[in-house]
Amino acid sequence: MENDRRSKKELARIRATSAFRRLAHFFARGGCVREPRPARFGEGSQRYKKGWEVRILVDNHGDLVEVRLLLTAIGLTPARPYRKYGERFVQPVYGLTAAELFAKL
Repeated sequence: MENDRRSKKELARIRATSAFRRLAHFFARGGCVREPRPARFGEGSQRYKKGWEVRILVDNHGDLVEVRLLLTAIGLTPARPYRKYGERFVQPVYGLTAAELFAKL
C-alpha cells in the first residue's frame, strides 16, 4: 500500500508530454484503435457498440494503475478495465479525441 501511494504521488507530477510518451510505450506494446463500422449500425445498441475506442493491453495490475494515472494526467478519462488472457488487463478509453490522439502513433 505504501508503494502505491508513493507511485501515485510521483506520477501526479509528470507533465503531459512525458506522460504521453510513456503511454505511447504501452500502446506500442499492445494497443489498438477501434473505429465505428457504419455497415453494422443497424444491429442495435446491445449487439454493436458504435463509438470510437482505444484499447491498451497491459501485463499486470501495476502497469494498469500506471496507465490509468497517465491517461488522467493527459486529460483523458479511462473507462472500466477488464481482465484478458490470465493476468493481463485491457484499459479502454472511449471517444473520438482519444482515438485521434493514439492513431497518430
